[in-house]
Amino acid sequence: MEQNLKILVASPTYGGMKYCLDDFLEHLLNIKGFKTDILLMDNSMEDNFFEEIKKIKEIKAIRDKTTEEDPMLRLINSRNRILNYASKEDYDYLLMMDGDVMVPQDILEKLISANLDVISGLYFNIFNSNGKQKLLPVCWREIEEDVFQEMKSKRLLPEFIKSKKDLRRNLTPEEVEKGEILEVLIPSAGCLLLSRKAFTSGAKYGLIKETNKLQTTDDIYFLNELKKKGFSLYCNPSGYCKHLALKKYVQNEGSHPLFK
Repeated sequence: MEQNLKILVASPTYGGMKYCLDDFLEHLLNIKGFKTDILLMDNSMEDNFFEEIKKIKEIKAIRDKTTEEDPMLRLINSRNRILNYASKEDYDYLLMMDGDVMVPQDILEKLISANLDVISGLYFNIFNSNGKQKLLPVCWREIEEDVFQEMKSKRLLPEFIKSKKDLRRNLTPEEVEKGEILEVLIPSAGCLLLSRKAFTSGAKYGLIKETNKLQTTDDIYFLNELKKKGFSLYCNPSGYCKHLALKKYVQNEGSHPLFK
């Protein structure tokens, strides 16, 4: 594996991520196998948080003084600025991160060795499933044909569902446990490795206007843009990441059970 690659590890951030900043940076600085540059793009409404992070010697901090007031639009602006920065500074790879996702030391070894343009690690989050909160993989595949036909025959599908490509399922425990690289509909976009070909393709983050009440994010918009440009999307389930999911919901404690 080539060791002289120019790699940027970057994340949008804001003052609300201060609770996990030290843990986040510690994991990034412990990545082995490659020399990396670390960038935080701060879109906080105020300057206080930026004044703190710009003093951290091991990283580069940029102040994103976007005029957007909506938090999601501020996030989108920061992610697109990161894409532009990686392109302008001539990086070979960009590892786009969420600030509450903690990577294992070998994350770049696992992702770069796959020699793919778009590939993620894997982490879990809390989802509502059949009225219950469950910790599930943040990664989706297309449902199987027999499942789709059964749902169709039982008239369980809304009118806007025209084919099984309009549906998705989380990775199964068996797929996670096997740890084999999978082509997926939506990878774990908070730990997403992009080749230079991918992040300079013109694909940008944004918001899907027509969602048919399906859950969507700025990540899904970006991933759809990549697919339109001919990129296939992959996930390496063996690249387990700790996600501070429960810190968002339950007294800032907990993580998913698969992190090693």
